[in-house]
Amino acid sequence: MLVRVYPGMRFHHLSFVLALLPLSALAQAQSDGIKYNDLYGKGIELFSAGKFEEAEKTLRQALDLYDQDGQVWLTYGQAAAKAGHPDITIEAGKHVLDLGAFSEKTRANALFEMAKAYGQKKDEDHAWSYLEQAMNAGYRYLDRVRKDPNLELVHGHKGWEDLSATKDVSKMSRDEGWRYDLWLLDRELRRVHYAPYRYVSEKDRAAMVRNLSDRIPRLSDNEIIVEFMRYVASFGDGHTRISVPNLRRPPVQLFKFKEGIYVLAAATSLKDIVGKKLVAVEGQPVEQLVEKVIPFISRDNSQDILALSPSYITNPVVLNGIGVTAAKDKVKFTLENASGAKEDVEVACSTDVQPKADWAQIEKSGDILTLKNRFKPYWCQYLPELRAMYFQYNAVRDISEDPLTKFIPRMYQEMDEKKIDRLIIDNRWNGGGNTFLSQPIVLGLLQRPRISQQGNLYVITGRNTFSAAQNFTTDISRSCIATFVGEPTGSRPNFVGESIPYMLPYSKMAGTVSDLYWQRSWPMDDRMWIAPDIPAAPSWKAFSSGVDPAMAAIEELLKK
Repeated sequence: MLVRVYPGMRFHHLSFVLALLPLSALAQAQSDGIKYNDLYGKGIELFSAGKFEEAEKTLRQALDLYDQDGQVWLTYGQAAAKAGHPDITIEAGKHVLDLGAFSEKTRANALFEMAKAYGQKKDEDHAWSYLEQAMNAGYRYLDRVRKDPNLELVHGHKGWEDLSATKDVSKMSRDEGWRYDLWLLDRELRRVHYAPYRYVSEKDRAAMVRNLSDRIPRLSDNEIIVEFMRYVASFGDGHTRISVPNLRRPPVQLFKFKEGIYVLAAATSLKDIVGKKLVAVEGQPVEQLVEKVIPFISRDNSQDILALSPSYITNPVVLNGIGVTAAKDKVKFTLENASGAKEDVEVACSTDVQPKADWAQIEKSGDILTLKNRFKPYWCQYLPELRAMYFQYNAVRDISEDPLTKFIPRMYQEMDEKKIDRLIIDNRWNGGGNTFLSQPIVLGLLQRPRISQQGNLYVITGRNTFSAAQNFTTDISRSCIATFVGEPTGSRPNFVGESIPYMLPYSKMAGTVSDLYWQRSWPMDDRMWIAPDIPAAPSWKAFSSGVDPAMAAIEELLKK
């Protein structure tokens, strides 16, 4: 039997109702309730196993007993669609619209499934009507609209080319192509985004787009690219973003410390520049360049500027877009060594720009725990001198051979057996992933109040603590009495998120748009970030000496 996720919420008042029933009715009600729950669980298992016909029949039996749960109707409709039963899909979709369900963009998805079902029935009018409604409701996946075989009968509709954005850009002039991309970018962001007019009114958005469209003939391609970035950033969240097409930039990891921007790691061919301070790019002081690129950085708060600006100011397309002359395949760095001597170095660009475990790192990186396994999604180590478990959480995603559902219970079991009461969670590099994967960590803490109390639980956060990692951090802050150390997080306790992909056909610029509101904290929690209880900002002086300020602060507290 599949256990419900929130059984207590579902039957919260059931005992009071049952107490009013005669004994025979009471027994029947109990029997029907248990039978319903069993049928739903079996239906989910059958659906997951790809047995859609059986899943459909089983879920129908559950709905005959109780028909007020939109999630059951949703799964029932999905099973019917997979089984090729359009009438049932339509029936289920109508119930989902009435009752709702826990699903991505539930209303839009239900309308889209109904459009497909009418397409199967060869009912063009209803298929088109429901497809339009799905798009207007913010249906996420334009590519699925274009390619779904059940919708082929509406491809001849007079509105199809605009709705699906399928004009042939190869026949357009340069200005026409860029304007078509601008039209589609604006439409998709306004159509899909959770709150497109939160920071810029509808009228002002229209004016921004008209102004940029008028300027396209006078702008270079790179200038248009950064103006697209400016427009996307105006939506005001870190998940709604757009990227330079065919991204190429120097294969280095730059980090903004209190003392400036330093090369923290680099491809092995660039090992000689690791540990040096970046003072200028193409002859322009880095401080001035950072100020120039801020308007183009999509962000939840100013921490994202610290995290992202170094990669923007070393991107040749962005540099050219803001008026700095740079070759497309190399960038000139002005670097400063420990003695203050400066040198100019031309660094070749690459498509392989994500830091790797085999990259050259700063000399003392082996002495810094947070840099030890920086590229593993998660790992842990017992620190006997502190009588604490150190758990580094770098990504909210599973390692296939050792998923979190196995790793976390094993870590807690070790803590139980060794009577370890202290836990240090290093979450500072974690850019997110799947929020729901973090639940075993939080649940394990709730089951161990000896750990989740003040003085025993420490969470290190930073500018890169973002998205699902922010949700995890917020969950910890609400569920436990943790001490937060380091920097403010890179997102808010409540934020607009999700990364729904889009691609612009002419320029091939790709990006994502946010269409969900993640309220992990109280409704009135409007903080820009979760600030540390013990501030410990990254310092180049400390890191270059093999010292991590955040861990040093925790060690001092624990040794007291």
